[in-house]
Amino acid sequence: QKALSTSKKNSKSNATEHLQGQVEELRKTVAGLQETVQLLLVRGNAHEQEAEDAANSAAEIAQNLTPTELRAKTVSLLAQGDSQRAFDLALNADNVAVVEWLCDKAREPGFGPSLDTIHLSQELWACLMQQLSTNLAKDTSNKLHDIEVAFSNIDFSGALATSFVKEIVGRVYAN
Repeated sequence: QKALSTSKKNSKSNATEHLQGQVEELRKTVAGLQETVQLLLVRGNAHEQEAEDAANSAAEIAQNLTPTELRAKTVSLLAQGDSQRAFDLALNADNVAVVEWLCDKAREPGFGPSLDTIHLSQELWACLMQQLSTNLAKDTSNKLHDIEVAFSNIDFSGALATSFVKEIVGRVYAN
């Protein structure tokens, strides 16, 4: 009986040690996951800050350039394939003529990336629609084409589409 009792104790002890080992492994795994989540949060916050800084700097740069300098800078960026920065700069200039001009350049055969093939953020597509819809009496067919391209690039599952874009589309139809 002593042997059986000792055997049970050893068995319980082995089971306890095994469970403690598994618990320790789980703790290490959880700690690793927590570290990964923390790194992702830090990266996400840094990404958000970079985007905010870029938007602020685009507005500052745009405000400090003459329309001629702004056109030269945006067309250079577009020719280099940096359409996001080119349109960000143009849209932050508070000068619809510069935006229209940049769209004309993007439509120019052989210039570089066309408006149909460039990649912009959802906010820039929405702003492009809004600015192009301000004066549809001038160059109507090209503006409507560009608005249609912007509209086709909007992700309607996001919050931006449910608020801002619907308002812009209403203005386009009103004009």
